[in-house]
Amino acid sequence: MFAYIGGFVEEREKLLEDHQAGDCDNDEKKQIRYEQSDLCVLLLNIGYIPDSVLKKISFEKELWSKEFKEAMNTYKAGW
Repeated sequence: MFAYIGGFVEEREKLLEDHQAGDCDNDEKKQIRYEQSDLCVLLLNIGYIPDSVLKKISFEKELWSKEFKEAMNTYKAGW
């Protein structure tokens, strides 16, 4: 409903539409396509994400999810 296609869906990169033309022939291209869907879920849950984590993320560039994962792991390690 919110442009989200869950990670449990096989070959979900084929269902995602984005500004990139062509097939996803490598893992990085697939990850970029996944991020548009995953960002919807993150924004729906943004109130539960610590401010210290959000301040470390730059949503302007591709592959922001790597920054997010690292920031969350750092937060959890210090909790």
